Amino acid sequence: MERDKPAEDPTVTQADADANDDTVDHQRLARLLARSEQIESSPLFAPSLSPPRSAEAPRNKSSLAIIMAAAIVGFVVLVGGLVGYFFMYKSPTKSSITPGVSPSNSPNPMGNNPPPTWTKPELIAVPGGTFHMGRTGGPVQEGPPHPVTVASFAMDNTEVTNAEYADFVRDTGYAPPNHWGGNSPVGHQEHLPVVNVSIEDAKAFAAWRSKRDGVTYRLPTEEEWEYAARGGEQGNLYPWGNSWIAGRAATRDAGLASLKPVGSYPDGKARWGHLDMIGNVWEWTSSKPSFYQGSDLTVPPAQENWSIIRGGSLKSDPLGEKAITNAYRDWIEPTIKNELLGFRLVRENKQ
Repeated sequence: MERDKPAEDPTVTQADADANDDTVDHQRLARLLARSEQIESSPLFAPSLSPPRSAEAPRNKSSLAIIMAAAIVGFVVLVGGLVGYFFMYKSPTKSSITPGVSPSNSPNPMGNNPPPTWTKPELIAVPGGTFHMGRTGGPVQEGPPHPVTVASFAMDNTEVTNAEYADFVRDTGYAPPNHWGGNSPVGHQEHLPVVNVSIEDAKAFAAWRSKRDGVTYRLPTEEEWEYAARGGEQGNLYPWGNSWIAGRAATRDAGLASLKPVGSYPDGKARWGHLDMIGNVWEWTSSKPSFYQGSDLTVPPAQENWSIIRGGSLKSDPLGEKAITNAYRDWIEPTIKNELLGFRLVRENKQ
């Protein structure tokens, strides 16, 4: 797709651009991802709430009394163990718990129960075609709408998970996300989307998975991303259609305090079956900043090597002037690592 030429006036500063009402507020995402809106910390790192031990009691008991009490306790424990052993092996019965499935009320030492279900990572084929990219009525970087032709490709059905990324880390020795605390995610977060990864981290993962599978993976272009999210020529504003429906995505209106496992909203799938295209975490693309053909705006020189992100997060609003729709786009520095920023991959349709 043809990109706009950079501004010819090199004297225009960022301050000048920010003063223009028609320019993009490129600090919006930074504010959105600010530390004041962090995801709640894992209970693993919460301070202990156990009361302090009481002071040692005075030793005013006789040695004989202590010995007798210990003997009584030992006898009770011994008898109880023998009775339990007898009833356990006298008449074996079928377990009421299905092998390999934890009971639903089992306590979790990490404070978060593991997800009852999860979506298996897979690639979904997307047939090529032409669609109208962008829209009118949104932020200036979304317009004007214009036709774009996309070749066939296959895209991950969800964002890359912690479990997938952990395989990459263990196999290559690559540095894990800094919130893991090791080579594996903190307990029962395997099916959450991997976050706190830069665009270079995502590319390194893609190279490893390409070698493993014998095909070529890469980050999607923003054209591919929007094409898949909008259902191609259907041009849906949201993955499922043109009207917002609550309960189909992890966005601000859901009131979530933490990320959801990938695929938690099956009713929010796009035309070809892709999930989580809106909400939960932002997604890296391989595209550089630009304004669409027909716009008279240009990207400030300091931002020309930034990277476009798509999809919004659990902190994003699905309605309003800057609604997170399939057409919404913004760009940030490619070195940024944030707890609301992940990625998914595509594979070109080459035999």
